[in-house]
Amino acid sequence: QAEESRELAVVGLEGRHLSSPVAEQGRESVECEPGGGAEQCCGGPQQAGDQELDLHRGCVSEGGGSLARRALQALRPDGPARGGRAVATALRRAECAYDRALGLSRTRPCSLDQGFAQDMNVVDLLLQQASSRPEALAVRHRDEVLGYGALGRRVSSVAAALASAGVVRGDVLALCLDDPLDHLLASLAAAHRGATVVSVPRSMPEALRARLLALTRAGRALADDGNRGGADIGGLPVLAWSALDKDGPSPTLEPAGEVADQPWIYVTGSGSTGRPKILPVTHRQQCLRSKLGPNWLPYGAQDVLCSMVSMHFYSAKQRCLEAMVLGAGIFLDTPGRVDLRREVAEGEVTVIHAMVSHIETLLRRLPAQESGAFARLQALMLGGSTVSMALRDEIRRRLTPR
Repeated sequence: QAEESRELAVVGLEGRHLSSPVAEQGRESVECEPGGGAEQCCGGPQQAGDQELDLHRGCVSEGGGSLARRALQALRPDGPARGGRAVATALRRAECAYDRALGLSRTRPCSLDQGFAQDMNVVDLLLQQASSRPEALAVRHRDEVLGYGALGRRVSSVAAALASAGVVRGDVLALCLDDPLDHLLASLAAAHRGATVVSVPRSMPEALRARLLALTRAGRALADDGNRGGADIGGLPVLAWSALDKDGPSPTLEPAGEVADQPWIYVTGSGSTGRPKILPVTHRQQCLRSKLGPNWLPYGAQDVLCSMVSMHFYSAKQRCLEAMVLGAGIFLDTPGRVDLRREVAEGEVTVIHAMVSHIETLLRRLPAQESGAFARLQALMLGGSTVSMALRDEIRRRLTPR
């Protein structure tokens, strides 16, 4: 029985075909619960073709995890398949570990989550460092250098301005801020208020932008001063960034509570269909993902991260939040600039997060015989596409020979 439970946990949670007769019977017999969310229902609005995603009911596709949950439901002692209690317990534990690793939320509490704070807010990742290491380097951007304490106060100041503008928990804000520091500040300040952000980059086609704003039900936009009018952002009321990010004292507000299972961000993309796909990421999911980072990230509090990826993309925000958990510094640069040889040589940047295309561009621009351009780099994290062996070899030979 233990061997069977182990096999079911591994095979089911990887989203493969469940070979056990018990699991197979349960997978086919489980019905969607009335009013169920993402855990109970695999056939919500996300499978209704071109229909609007019902984000506010939380029905989102979770891939292989949902199949495991359906098998799990069938294998509970009171489930239709009436599997053994040991099997149900083993699968429940595996499900919790799987959820925690991927940051998936659950509508029902799990006893294995007792070691985690139940009232999570993404901004707490910053405020914890602001409290314990206020003078440590948090962000360097152009001529501006902020310690964690100063960054925390800046975020709290913007959050207070958002509160004065009437932004409350549950609001959806479209971020039209191209400056990376402004974008990061706005994202964390919105999380502080319990609002949800969705990035709307300048390059997004107008039709796609209008559909995205309609699907996410954005109510207002935060925009660079003078760069956008309401008509450019789907007719939304616009909050000017200069009116929010002001110097001077501001009222101290506590971060919004009871938001752990509310989305702090809508991650968007079009994929192969050309239609917007929207993935809500809750405060709980984000906090757990960011706190899991130190288990595998090859750098620490003494390092400085630079992401070559625009802050409009979720991966850049994710890397910054992981750096905050570690207590590392963050170097915010002009999006699209890939030649960081001076910054790496002088120790201003020790970790780089980039897309494969960024590194390919950098290698093309380097003099043919140059070697060791990033010799002092501690870690290089690449994403976006496959890193071929040829590219790996060229990185080792020309960028990091040691």
